[in-house]
Amino acid sequence: MEKLFNLNLSDNKRLVKLPECIEEMKSLTRLDVRGCDLDCVPQGMGQLEKLFNLNWSNNKRLMKLPECIEEMKSLTRLDVGGCDLDCLPQGMGRLEKLYRLILKDNKRLVKLPECIEQMT
Repeated sequence: MEKLFNLNLSDNKRLVKLPECIEEMKSLTRLDVRGCDLDCVPQGMGQLEKLFNLNWSNNKRLMKLPECIEEMKSLTRLDVGGCDLDCLPQGMGRLEKLYRLILKDNKRLVKLPECIEQMT
């Protein structure tokens, strides 16, 4: 599926893990996994250089974003609202194209990293 550019897996409650091979989908520009039961982001996601829209919202078991997210240089929109995040990676400040970051309803998230505060 190396030519696939839009993947929507939303509301698949039995989806608990994305395969590591997702990193091979080099043409992927949009990934929607909102409302699944995912608890982690595969490390290989950082290799999705064309990905600009990532919707990971309402994955109630997602507690952490990996550092590799800083490698997603094309990312313009990241929605992790309604997850269970307690912190954000420091490297998120390197996402120069990111213009929309949705964090609502992350009850354990009490402080933004300094790099995010400087973006506002």
